[in-house]
Amino acid sequence: MGKGWAARRKVILERDEYTCAYCGYKSEKYQIVHHIDDNADNNDEDNLQTVCPMCNLILHAGMGCVVLRVVDLYEQSNYPQEDIIRITREMRNSGASDSEIIEHLGLKNKMQFRTDRDYLRYLFGFITSRFQKRY
Repeated sequence: MGKGWAARRKVILERDEYTCAYCGYKSEKYQIVHHIDDNADNNDEDNLQTVCPMCNLILHAGMGCVVLRVVDLYEQSNYPQEDIIRITREMRNSGASDSEIIEHLGLKNKMQFRTDRDYLRYLFGFITSRFQKRY
């Protein structure tokens, strides 16, 4: 990221009180500083926000769906995306399986990933508990 990134990251995390801008998850560990405009060279404070790893996977759906294969996309949900993340985290911490969480969330009509923001805008992402080996 370049010189000064660690200091800039710390400023943003502290400014945002280590709280995800999307789902509200608060943690001093593992939070990510996200470039809102997806330009990694634009480190202006107005372009940076704190996001949790789960929301980051949704923001970068191509990585989560295609590369890591831990994100599934659905056409329908009983909840908005930020609630899907929050409820998934809560239910997983209580021992619920992916199928139980998917049913509770009302996720239906699994869809394929496409590199098309207009297409993705209307889909709901679910971070599965699948683990993929990294080679």
